[in-house]
Amino acid sequence: MENIFQLVHIGINQSSTEEAEKTAGLLAAAFNLNVRAGNKSVFAGDYFECMRAPYLGTNGHIAMGTPDVYQGHPTTVLTKDGKTIFCVWTFQHGGPCG
Repeated sequence: MENIFQLVHIGINQSSTEEAEKTAGLLAAAFNLNVRAGNKSVFAGDYFECMRAPYLGTNGHIAMGTPDVYQGHPTTVLTKDGKTIFCVWTFQHGGPCG
């Protein structure tokens, strides 16, 4: 079986609606994308989700998927060396792995 992963979107944590709108606007201008408001975030195209308040991850999240299964958001942790990120995917959005 071939593993085909694709980027679903990149989530960027912001501290306010204003910051989310500003960041989405800058990304939209840089990549010629449309800005679209959501309930908890502002999107620049389909790939950049600028959160209106901190959400998953310290700085944000990366959502990956396959044609058959949406993998959701990974659970990550930065190890003590400050260089290595340990990343675990579960089905749907984060949560227990096992």
